[in-house]
Amino acid sequence: MALGSQLAQIALKNSAASISTRIQASRKGKQQEDQIQELIEIVNDLIDERNQLISIARGYEEAVTAQRISEDDITYITDKLIPVIEELVGLADDGSADTKEQKEMRDAMTAMKSILSVEMLSIMQLIGFNYREAIGRPLTALVSRLILARSPMQEEVEAELRTLGARHDVELLRVVQDPEAWTRLNMMQGTS
Repeated sequence: MALGSQLAQIALKNSAASISTRIQASRKGKQQEDQIQELIEIVNDLIDERNQLISIARGYEEAVTAQRISEDDITYITDKLIPVIEELVGLADDGSADTKEQKEMRDAMTAMKSILSVEMLSIMQLIGFNYREAIGRPLTALVSRLILARSPMQEEVEAELRTLGARHDVELLRVVQDPEAWTRLNMMQGTS
């Protein structure tokens, strides 16, 4: 966006009409030496702006190059990544009845297999597809969900939270049964 903004500014500044106007203005009622000096300034401005345009073009080229992957990288991705994704989806399938999340993971895997082919990645790259955004982010989210779904820590945390909730309820019932404790609790909470 920054490069596009710079390009638009230079384009507006150096339209053919604006350059022509500047040249005509430099010729009116001035000595030849003054005219030459102003024309030199115009040429120097144009050279500076040409250099800025070259810099912008290089910036665009770097941005495009950062999004491109080589044919070898595409082949490596398709040969190595698909089996790993299939294995991860298989780990999430615990043999029980299909859950909504398991169905979503299988559907995502099917979609990824069709997208992660050498031919498809090459074609999509040629038309400007940003595979890092379109594939990388969803794949990251998929792996994250798989890890969290199978994480024993998640189950332990949920069990601990249920235990703490039950203890809280038991203690609250004890306080309710003791009138003095109930009064103290209400005073601590600022209610009577």
